[in-house]
Amino acid sequence: MDEWIDIEEASRIMGRTSRQVRRYVERGRIQNRKRGVRVEYLASDVEAIAAELPQDSRPRVESQVMTRGDMLTIVERLQQQLAEAGAREGYLRAQLDQRPALTDTQLVRDELSQIRAERDALQQQIADLRTGGKRAWVVSLVALTLLAIVIILFLTLR
Repeated sequence: MDEWIDIEEASRIMGRTSRQVRRYVERGRIQNRKRGVRVEYLASDVEAIAAELPQDSRPRVESQVMTRGDMLTIVERLQQQLAEAGAREGYLRAQLDQRPALTDTQLVRDELSQIRAERDALQQQIADLRTGGKRAWVVSLVALTLLAIVIILFLTLR
């Protein structure tokens, strides 16, 4: 009896994306069947093609589908972080203008440079999300990292 597998398993065995697996189906190289709403693929066809293919050593990124609401939440959070970074930048500039002879002037300048870099990164993330960026989980991770950096800097300079 033939073994049938789902698209994720076929993709994993072949070391290719689910889209590439479907292309092999379209070309008639992999048999498939529908069971209700689920599509299954003949394991022996998948394994035969996997044996023919060279190994893809590039790291695979699993795509995640986000709802508009999730995307909007991320954009709003990034905009809030951007506003906070802008406010912190303004504060640091004022500190430098008011007290140019402080012993910690270089620290403040360094933090100002870092805040500017974070601001630029946040603006780029927002732009990427607005243009339909597909790696929102990376954006979330970067945003959380930036937020942690800002908090640490704030606490160390207080």
